[in-house]
Amino acid sequence: MTEDLRREERERCHVRAKVKARGQTYHGWVHDVSAKGMRISTDEVAEIWTGDEIEVDIEGFGVILGTARWRVPGRAGILLHDMLYDSGDEGSRSAALGKFLQNA
Repeated sequence: MTEDLRREERERCHVRAKVKARGQTYHGWVHDVSAKGMRISTDEVAEIWTGDEIEVDIEGFGVILGTARWRVPGRAGILLHDMLYDSGDEGSRSAALGKFLQNA
């Protein structure tokens, strides 16, 4: 078994999202989120490349901007840019998104 060395707490979820990369929009899912990133899945993940600017549109929450940091068949990791909340505190941003996803 491998040890998870990531520092941020993750909120697990399974929420539909639209993922936009390279001018194309794909239907997918958000599977977990932390203060700095999220894991998504889409059948079209082969069209997403490491370093691509990504928009993740979660219905009822809004658009979250980030950069693709890794991808494997069907899944990708997104490093989040500053989200547009009232607070610049990472903990508040993560908590707001985590709370939304728990209730979705």
